[in-house]
Amino acid sequence: MGYILIIETHEESRGATGDLLTLDGFEVISEADSSDGVSRLIQRSPGLVIMSESMPPLDTVELLPLIRRLTDAPIIVIGEGGETAVVRCLLQGADVYLSKPVNCRELHIRARSLFRDAAAETSGRSSTRTRYMLSESDLSKGLLATLTRTEERLLRCLMDNAGDVIKHEDLMSMVWGETVKKERLRFYIHSLRRKLVSESISLLTLNGIGYRLLPMA
Repeated sequence: MGYILIIETHEESRGATGDLLTLDGFEVISEADSSDGVSRLIQRSPGLVIMSESMPPLDTVELLPLIRRLTDAPIIVIGEGGETAVVRCLLQGADVYLSKPVNCRELHIRARSLFRDAAAETSGRSSTRTRYMLSESDLSKGLLATLTRTEERLLRCLMDNAGDVIKHEDLMSMVWGETVKKERLRFYIHSLRRKLVSESISLLTLNGIGYRLLPMA
């Protein structure tokens, strides 16, 4: 059975929610900011995400779509309420929006129901993530000849992990064998992206996290 990921800046709320679900037998992992939460999610896909509407350094407009791209797990958002906020979060991928102050019993029931429904849906499947395969045949003729050695290493690393989010540090290690300044990585990403503009693949930037290469639909 998967785990429940809580992303919440407020320590007391994070602890209370985690304790409640742990007592019900769930494995709970908590993170205090959005970057750590996304990193945790990349390492291991959860069965349910519970997150605060306000999660620096990323705001909800950035964070919700990012989480939704990374996992099919249901998402509960806890926020101040208001029709605009509720609609925005639901449109961006949340399954449930709960307004503060949250009734602990309601949160418990909602979380348990969503988690178990999601587990039932994925039963028998090895993974909910789509695996992408990219090779040189997916590139236009002659593209590799235009790349520098570093750009080629960078592209091959991204293609070997197509569909996956590769964190900055991991990509640096793959390409240079060590951690380098992020400005250096950004320079080569920018250069590579310009050369890929006419290709049928998309190089996505996940702010504060890393990069992801995807075939265009």
